Amino acid sequence: MRLFSAVFPDEAAARHLEHALHGLPEPVTPRPRWHITLCFHGEEEPGPRAERLRTGLAGRPAPRLRLAGSGRFGAVYFAAVDEAEPGVLRELALACGAGRRFHPHLTLSRAMRGDPLAGYSGPWFTAREAALVASEGGQYTVLDRFPLCAK
Repeated sequence: MRLFSAVFPDEAAARHLEHALHGLPEPVTPRPRWHITLCFHGEEEPGPRAERLRTGLAGRPAPRLRLAGSGRFGAVYFAAVDEAEPGVLRELALACGAGRRFHPHLTLSRAMRGDPLAGYSGPWFTAREAALVASEGGQYTVLDRFPLCAK
């Protein structure tokens, strides 16, 4: 199964973003799939990966984040991510096994026209856990959760 590690926006941040996108005619990624990818792991057995994440993420600080602004990777439209303390999210990604190239974002659409989030700034939230997620047939399943240390 295809695995990735991620953090998720909290309920207030997700509701705020959902409100900002309300009424758009373009297809938007379903809210249950909204996440900020830390690392793609590819085809792996989840048990050994979960153990590596448990070790790598132990004692790591919980990043304070907000969704603010937007951007594109080709046709992919995303909400950008701000950090209260720059670099904390990158350190989490590296602890999960990500390479040097890391651009935190929340994918919203593969067909969005225009920039409906120009100037958008959501509420701050603390990502209190990271998750190991399986992706199969367009469905995401959280397989394990790893607590992060809040200040």
